[in-house]
Amino acid sequence: MAYRLATLTIAGSLLFGCGGEKVQTSEKTYDLAIMNGRVMDPETGLDAVRNVGVLNGEIVSISQQPIKGAKVIDAAGLVVAPGFIDMHAHDHSDFTHRLHAQDGVTSALELESGVFPVDKWYGSRIGGSTINFGASVSHGLVRAIAFGVMKEAELTGDTSQDENVAARQIGWQNQNTTLEQRAQMDALIHKGLKYGAVGVGYHLAYTPGADHEEMLHFYEFSAKEKVPNFVHYRSIGQVTPLEGAREIIDGAEKTGAAIHAVHVNSSGLWQTREVLELLEGGQKRGIDVSTEVYPYTGAHANLHSPIASKETLARFKLDYSDLQLVSTGERLTEKTYDYYKEHDASGELIAHVMKQENIDLAVEHPITSIGSDGGAYVDGKGHPRGAGTFSRIFRQYVRERQTLSLMDAVKKVSYMPAKRLENFAPAMKRRGRIQEGAIADITIFNANEIADQATFADGALPSKGIAYVIVNGQAVVSDYKFVEGVKPGQPIYGNKAEQP
Repeated sequence: MAYRLATLTIAGSLLFGCGGEKVQTSEKTYDLAIMNGRVMDPETGLDAVRNVGVLNGEIVSISQQPIKGAKVIDAAGLVVAPGFIDMHAHDHSDFTHRLHAQDGVTSALELESGVFPVDKWYGSRIGGSTINFGASVSHGLVRAIAFGVMKEAELTGDTSQDENVAARQIGWQNQNTTLEQRAQMDALIHKGLKYGAVGVGYHLAYTPGADHEEMLHFYEFSAKEKVPNFVHYRSIGQVTPLEGAREIIDGAEKTGAAIHAVHVNSSGLWQTREVLELLEGGQKRGIDVSTEVYPYTGAHANLHSPIASKETLARFKLDYSDLQLVSTGERLTEKTYDYYKEHDASGELIAHVMKQENIDLAVEHPITSIGSDGGAYVDGKGHPRGAGTFSRIFRQYVRERQTLSLMDAVKKVSYMPAKRLENFAPAMKRRGRIQEGAIADITIFNANEIADQATFADGALPSKGIAYVIVNGQAVVSDYKFVEGVKPGQPIYGNKAEQP
């Protein structure tokens, strides 16, 4: 059956119901009427056939009665879910946002690495984004400024470009900060929060000099400011996964900070179970910690990452063949490792370092939401998680393994991220839900067909089975096809924002 977005023509205000009786319809005509879909709202538990009326970008009616719309989606046989929310998306190019939308994502946020200057990052995207967008303040870039290796005026707002420039400067990543430097960083972070950043993002794998004392300082700062922290905790080659997680718990417990530990699968590795138990135990004690997972066994790294160093490979009994070069798809040997480390400027890798049983454990665990950790694509090549993370959850865990219910999967990709962020990003209070008064960010999909298609060999294949993606009331995917030239995405600001 084809599902189409079309103008509805009704001869009168009476329609015949399925039993032949006359049913009175609403006199109101909505901008969009989504008819006869299986509406699933993870917050209230609603799971029933309903008609959804959208007006001015907002869900204003959820009804069992027929409704009228200037545009109509026939969603019979389809799931009508809250738009998927990706808290861990690094690339915000048109190309990647297209893949996100085709994977059901309506909001993508750069929270782990963060950005700086925040005003430049947001400003370059307003009015030109397919989906909603937001970011944290980058602890790393602010730290580079405090060490004098970067100048604020010279930063472009393109995080990956600015980070690459900073990474070429020697020493600052491994040095401890002084009290004066931390005070300078406080001022810069505060400035970023005023321009709308959702919180503070840290990538401690790349700044090992940010010791526990420094982190406690910024956790105390964030608790005082009432903003969250998004932390890639210390990685293998520095500490064990469990030691990194314990530092998170210690910091949150001592300071009262809200801390989100990113990608528990690639941070937890062989200790994923123990890390999940530690974080869950912290939650039960009232500590404000959370985590996420992406459903792939390969991490995205590069030849200069700590995880890909020869020392790390030897220490954790990893083989060169566990490293796959993104540009060619080849598995490395010691000889090709040495060659590409010298001759490949980017050295982008997929590091096959995780076991499937730990991925399954993390995805199925009740405390985890889903985040892609998706990065940029170069000449169409990249990690498949940027294109297929969310659909993969429904294919692999709802249909094939049957270890998540459909509602649990919807909850993990929409409501849980929104709920985690809503105290810090006011716009999230009205997202991640299908309710009257919610923003009309809606993903409509066929539960029997939704599936990822991107692979490690071809990471940019769009997902399938997603019929419509509505962002702020406007379709960016319609009748299973991406809609060209439509840019309804809005900025997601933090609660300290002084910018409109």
